[in-house]
Amino acid sequence: MGKTLRIAREGQFDAYLMDNRLPDISGLTFESALERLIPIPTIGFYSGDGNQSHKNEAFLASAQDYVVKPASCEEVLNSLLAAVKGKAS
Repeated sequence: MGKTLRIAREGQFDAYLMDNRLPDISGLTFESALERLIPIPTIGFYSGDGNQSHKNEAFLASAQDYVVKPASCEEVLNSLLAAVKGKAS
């Protein structure tokens, strides 16, 4: 997780798209760590984990959207674009 957080901190990203199930941690844990580094990041989830309680946790932790796999590239892109636009307004 350290390398990924370093890249996130050093990069200039408009949004972060993550899965709830990551190899070594959960997406929610990573989201919390990211929020300590970057004030109010734009975060979207794209995950095969459609469990409603996990979705609710993501939204409570400030995710802007949660798209469940399988979804088209267009659906994922539209979700991220809406989240970024929502942060800009």
